[in-house]
Amino acid sequence: MCLGTDTKLRIVNDIPTEQTTLHGKFRADVEGPYGNPPNSIFTTLSEGEDAADNNKTALLQQFADHVVVRGVYLVQHQHLDENCGGAIPPPTAPGSGGGIQ
Repeated sequence: MCLGTDTKLRIVNDIPTEQTTLHGKFRADVEGPYGNPPNSIFTTLSEGEDAADNNKTALLQQFADHVVVRGVYLVQHQHLDENCGGAIPPPTAPGSGGGIQ
């Protein structure tokens, strides 16, 4: 999947703190992709899904080594038109013959 820089993601995290584990949902802006063909994307968190998640942003930094990413969801897609190949099916995809990983 080729993602342009106007692509928006939602990242769902578990944030373990000293007292409990908090769940957060954050919007992320895509930076990149980098490489030719593009094989990596990087994101910058832009804001929480709501005010409660915005309040958890500091905890993401404070407990960064312990944060668990539970999901990454595509919210807004901008297709990158340059250097994009077709999708490569995973090696376990039924009837696909798999792809190079």
